[in-house]
Amino acid sequence: MIAKILESKIKNCSIEIIRALISDDSIYNDILFVRGEAYKNSVLYSKIFKSSYTDYDSYSELYCLYINDEPMGTVTGTQATSGKLDCEEYYPTVFLEKYRDIISSASKFATLKYYSCEKINGNRVAHLLLEAVWKDQINMGIRIDIVNVHEKMISYYRKLGYLLITDSFFLHPEFHTPSYVMFLSADESHPSYFQNLFSGLENQMTLDMVSNYIEYQK
Repeated sequence: MIAKILESKIKNCSIEIIRALISDDSIYNDILFVRGEAYKNSVLYSKIFKSSYTDYDSYSELYCLYINDEPMGTVTGTQATSGKLDCEEYYPTVFLEKYRDIISSASKFATLKYYSCEKINGNRVAHLLLEAVWKDQINMGIRIDIVNVHEKMISYYRKLGYLLITDSFFLHPEFHTPSYVMFLSADESHPSYFQNLFSGLENQMTLDMVSNYIEYQK
């Protein structure tokens, strides 16, 4: 079911973020387009459309960001209660078992440069997308986002407030890239880009609670 979760304007450019399912063909085709364009010059391009990579789409929330009606960004949100998470076998088992009902995993995050709105900062658009997805997932009861990231993206996610799980290195089974596991919990006391979303939120997942089940780098 298609739902508009954000509508805004930046520098006279219209921004919309849509949540959809794989059955919403037009939106899903736009999402596949963004993924393809984002990775067309990468050695990973030939793998991103394989069934083993897109299987998770069938039970995930799929988000697409539009600038002036053109698809320019996407991210997938998979709730742990809906099915297996991407690379779940590398995530802390006890932690997943304890909090599966409030865990989601963001993946397939990609944005494109929109040349007709060159004054729009690319990071701002990316952050707008991630913030909208976090807000939407919070409204569904999610309090933890656990992700696997390429080692080159660790610093980016750290700037957002994500924490690196200790000794979490692995080679991605599909891409064979050096990867790590990171997470962010809805804790208003922890500095993060999404801290305003957590302020006053009920049933927060504090880092003190998380630390009972996993070790992470501060």
